[in-house]
Amino acid sequence: MRPNTEWKKVTASLISTLVFIVLCLVSVFFIDGMSGGFALAFISFFLAISSGVVALLFLHRARVTDTILADPSPLAHWTYPEEIALASVGREYQEYQGRNRAMFIIIGGMLVVVALFFLIFVDEGVPRPASSCLHLP
Repeated sequence: MRPNTEWKKVTASLISTLVFIVLCLVSVFFIDGMSGGFALAFISFFLAISSGVVALLFLHRARVTDTILADPSPLAHWTYPEEIALASVGREYQEYQGRNRAMFIIIGGMLVVVALFFLIFVDEGVPRPASSCLHLP
């Protein structure tokens, strides 16, 4: 049986809620308000409320996931003929290669632009003045 990882997210959200509540209380009672105590209290209170809401959302997801994982019947089951499965894998691999090629071109282009900028405008680690780049008589 597969473990339900949503409960870890509920626990992490509840722990962050408690941490932000403690931070809010500490900032209210032990830090001067005009020295940042009020700002810290406001932000930590907002983050505590947000973390609590996130914990409630993950709590709902964890319960739903528990009911799905407890059911012994599969949610869905597909069988594909071998040639359709191979065609699908080939198409996905071609898309993967295309995305990687595009990313390589974008990153390479940015590298060329930055290298040209440094070759033209930077001399021994110090930017050149604009007048020396223009070579005006």
